[in-house]
Amino acid sequence: MKLFFTILGIGTGTFSQAQQTFNITWMMGITVEQASVTVNTGDIVIWTLGDGAPHTVQSEDADAPGTFGSGPMQGNGQTYQFTFNDPAVIDYHCGVHGSMQGVITVVEALSVEEKFVANLKYYPTVTNSDLTITSLLPVERYEIYDAQVRKVAEGVFSNANHSVLDVSALSTGVYVVTVVSKDQLKTSFKIVKE
Repeated sequence: MKLFFTILGIGTGTFSQAQQTFNITWMMGITVEQASVTVNTGDIVIWTLGDGAPHTVQSEDADAPGTFGSGPMQGNGQTYQFTFNDPAVIDYHCGVHGSMQGVITVVEALSVEEKFVANLKYYPTVTNSDLTITSLLPVERYEIYDAQVRKVAEGVFSNANHSVLDVSALSTGVYVVTVVSKDQLKTSFKIVKE
């Protein structure tokens, strides 16, 4: 069964273009999706080592700024940060562990709400038990609605940037999951419970 879905952005918060900081836990096992962000010009991305292994943040992409890239880093909690000032799409990776890769997309005019929507990831879209939600902007709570628009589940995120929801108790069908940020921005997406 194929599922076609649309992310619905329903804004209730501020739309300022203020500089924002995005945090990536840079470690073995990170997926391209988890290491990829969409930011505005002037935003900061911080890579924090999460596994104690030696890593770098680097790019040979022609669109990468000449000053982009860390030297060798090692030790839990060590960081590298970069402020992106020009629009670009930059492929980057760890020079020590080539499987660690990501993409930084830098644009000029995303609202805070659009950044929230662009940096919210969820998978799988068809599941019988767990739904993983990750966000680079802090998330506060979620609500799940059935096809008759009845709220069937709700909860808070214990970790503001990553949560695994147990949806095994839901009946088979299509559901809309609404996620609310700490700034009260909202976005919704559909999942199928098998």
